[in-house]
Amino acid sequence: MKTNLDSMFKMNTDLEKDGVWFEFKEGISFKLKRFGGENAPALKESMAKHYKPYANLVAVDALPMRKEKEIMAKVFVDACLVEWKGIIDTESGEEIPYSFDNAVELLMELPELADTLTKFASETDSYRESLGNS
Repeated sequence: MKTNLDSMFKMNTDLEKDGVWFEFKEGISFKLKRFGGENAPALKESMAKHYKPYANLVAVDALPMRKEKEIMAKVFVDACLVEWKGIIDTESGEEIPYSFDNAVELLMELPELADTLTKFASETDSYRESLGNS
């Protein structure tokens, strides 16, 4: 059914699961799957995988904050962050290749970046049907 609400609420499920490019700054981009929506099962699976070794600590509310942030970075990278462009090592001048470990390290070192990427990936406007932003 097509309605006058489609442009406000209809999501492109392919974009949610495959990701869209978020240009953070000229020359720096991140490809992000949605933090929720059609990508929710992948998020749930990733959370189970990364929290499982710490289940006892979580159960008694004794998981250290640093470990909690590390787990959440791993979950986000695992379930939402697909790739990046333009991340440069300022010491060598070389582009840092995207990898799971590099991404987790970057998000741990720059928690405000992690928050910005999570916010973008959580916004429904980023994955609207009308975008075709693949």
